[in-house]
Amino acid sequence: MYVPIGGIEQYLEIGGDAPDHPVLLYLHGGPGGTSLPAVISWKPWEEYFTVVHWDQRGSCRTFLKNGVDGCGRLTIERMAAHGIEV
Repeated sequence: MYVPIGGIEQYLEIGGDAPDHPVLLYLHGGPGGTSLPAVISWKPWEEYFTVVHWDQRGSCRTFLKNGVDGCGRLTIERMAAHGIEV
């Protein structure tokens, strides 16, 4: 799903969303690539966690939706602020 994060629509894949599960936020090495194909490997973790796979600014579906200009520059500070929003 796309959600507003840092002023743009960013893509999140969420699995195992039982209300009492802690959240496991997966941050891949991006930007410029994706590890969405690896989401299947996180399935066993969903028994214990709500697993959130985030296509951060400049990566995969977020990049495809917003483009270079829409995504803007990714900095450590911006990534940390967006992570708090997520």
